[in-house]
Amino acid sequence: MLRLGMPTRYLLPALVALTACSASPPAMAAANDPPPVWIDSRFSQEDRKAIAAALNVWHEAVEQDFGPMRLCNHGADCAKHAGSGAFVFQNMREDEQAVIELPPSVLGWVEDICDRQVHLIPTRIHAHSIDLEDVALHEVGHALCLQHQPVDSLMFPSIGSGEGQHCVDYTTLLQYLITHPDATVHLTCTTERKNAGLELTL
Repeated sequence: MLRLGMPTRYLLPALVALTACSASPPAMAAANDPPPVWIDSRFSQEDRKAIAAALNVWHEAVEQDFGPMRLCNHGADCAKHAGSGAFVFQNMREDEQAVIELPPSVLGWVEDICDRQVHLIPTRIHAHSIDLEDVALHEVGHALCLQHQPVDSLMFPSIGSGEGQHCVDYTTLLQYLITHPDATVHLTCTTERKNAGLELTL
């Protein structure tokens, strides 16, 4: 889940927080074909490109293949693909009941670790100068069964405004190997993430 709040490490007036709730990750079913990707047609062209970029980063880092990207209609039409192992990205708006019931700080979420249906709230993400690719990267990490990490990394529960790393770091790859012991991984980050400005808590 992605939310706004006060930073704990910096005395700043605002904090963007991203929080995913979960217990232990369930085992993921193996698939012969790459899982398809369904993207809510309500996403702008730029946001679709950001989602595609996030998936490409994961592909380069862990050799996770993704099937063809297709558009779906918001809501049930997109959701019906979630149970098939597909990655689904829903564009959530402020006037939807699921969003109304959340704190105004929430920017995006998955229902549980390993859940491949990612909910993003682009209006809030852009309002806080957060790159949607960074939010998608983090949430896809949860969809790939990764938990939050207590150190600065892609899966750390906060990120500063404008500080996105657009890569999968060493700490995140180590965690990935724990849940995917037969995987081949590639470090795509050359430097550690630096914190500055607003924070996004994941």
